[in-house]
Amino acid sequence: MARASRPGPLTGLAAGAALGAALFGLVLLLLGRPERSASPTPPPGFSRGAPDPRAPVRVLATLGGPGLRALLLPLREDGGDARAEEAVLDRDLFPEGPPRRWARLLLANPPGAGPATVSLAGGAIVLETAAGPRGNEDLAAVVAARAAELPGHRRLDLGVHRAADRAVTVAPGEFVRVLLAFPGDADLGKASAASLGDGVRLLPRESPVERIRTALHEGSLADLPEADRAEARPPERDGAGGPR
Repeated sequence: MARASRPGPLTGLAAGAALGAALFGLVLLLLGRPERSASPTPPPGFSRGAPDPRAPVRVLATLGGPGLRALLLPLREDGGDARAEEAVLDRDLFPEGPPRRWARLLLANPPGAGPATVSLAGGAIVLETAAGPRGNEDLAAVVAARAAELPGHRRLDLGVHRAADRAVTVAPGEFVRVLLAFPGDADLGKASAASLGDGVRLLPRESPVERIRTALHEGSLADLPEADRAEARPPERDGAGGPR
């Protein structure tokens, strides 16, 4: 488990989600390989994108410093409504009980650092919400229990997205992407922070969609920028106190 999930033979089934194309990737992850098409159309109930593609996306991320870097983002990195996609995952892995909230975690280890291991066991990754702390579901146990009922492409997709792992080890200079599930009342978009254990803390920030997609593709978190909010800045004033 020490190797990062870089593009390779298996990523044909899940490359879109891993590399950041919201619609195409989620079709691959949730519905399997679609028919070859120049422009895939969303299945019924799925949306093509967020209402405003220019709007920044709220994520939780480490804010610099040495050691492991992490980015926790919604299932759809464009911030669009993911209820249809989440319902597919719920149907396969949690067919009974309340809906879950799904997310993706990107872990990047800088060159020169030692190997970093992150537990994915139930409750190891905690969101701080208004309703209190909410830990991640034990997906490895769920995948193992549901393996006989899952189609082969779903088991492969979940394996590529590390959902069957109880921990991941990130080698120096490498990165991995992980699928996570949280209780249904754990709203990632409103969480005030998250922790991965061992003092790794993630705080809210807003970044452009394209930069988040680049981070998912390259594992480049060191320079993940905040969204440009120039349009929200107050107008400059002249010497008389009026707008310029």
